[in-house]
Amino acid sequence: PNLDVYIASKYLDATDYCVSEKMGWLRQHFPELIGKVMLVCDKTKLLGDYLIDDDLVWKEFNGEFIHFDKYNPETEWKLIVEYLK
Repeated sequence: PNLDVYIASKYLDATDYCVSEKMGWLRQHFPELIGKVMLVCDKTKLLGDYLIDDDLVWKEFNGEFIHFDKYNPETEWKLIVEYLK
């Protein structure tokens, strides 16, 4: 309840449908965050306290970078939520 959550996503140049597919997935799974989506090229330029991502390329983020293991999502989200509490 004390966190202001945003979704930051890097779009892929390889497909014309990347943005619409990402937005469709977010609308289905996180409809409450649709108004809080940012499409970015470089997540290290974002301002915030935490960045949770599965790609280590963003570990230079200015706040705290939390690596997300995309191969074990259920366990990983539980650990991250507990950590943020």
